[in-house]
Amino acid sequence: MRRFLQALPATVEFIVVVSGAFGLLIIASLQQMIWPRPTGGLSDASLHSVIGYELIVLTVLLAFLRVRGWTLERIGIRITARDTFIGLGFVLAIELFSSGVLLALAPISPRLAASIADASAVSGTLGLTTVLIFSVVNPVFEELFVCGYVVSALRGNGDGWTAINVSVAIRLLYHLYQGPAAAIGIVPFGLILAFWYARTRRLWPALAAHAVANFVDLVRFVVW
Repeated sequence: MRRFLQALPATVEFIVVVSGAFGLLIIASLQQMIWPRPTGGLSDASLHSVIGYELIVLTVLLAFLRVRGWTLERIGIRITARDTFIGLGFVLAIELFSSGVLLALAPISPRLAASIADASAVSGTLGLTTVLIFSVVNPVFEELFVCGYVVSALRGNGDGWTAINVSVAIRLLYHLYQGPAAAIGIVPFGLILAFWYARTRRLWPALAAHAVANFVDLVRFVVW
């Protein structure tokens, strides 16, 4: 089995990783976009389901990539204070950009601006421990694959912008359930992270930025 996996073409590897990590998420996102259904409020149970799913898929795909010769060093994960502050800067830049877009849209299309603002107004109650665990697991899962792996795998062909655009497109696809808000927040966020990683091969700023963004979005639902 090991030799079989090692002999797989790079294209097959890419399909296995991307479809394994995001296939079900993309299908669910498209279904929610086309046939919207009430999702209810956030809860510890709903986030526990996401955490469990991501941990299982993460373990399986990391084992697959390990057999294929991938390592964390190749992906470029190295924790430094400098890269942590760079990640915080990314979050601030996106928040300012998103706020600016909403302010610009409000007089032009109040209904669209309201729908974008309401996309993050999800009711629910959460425990702090759940929020902290999710804010670690989810960024590791997403950024490791949609940014680190996708950009590294495609960047090897020499076309950096193709790698960046594919990374952003995949990220957008599994966030389509957010509606117009996905284009306002997810696309620029994905562009910044993918562009940075393609240029530097340092993934920690993306992980730090995503973790902080998750925590800021969810901490307001914590029951203290």
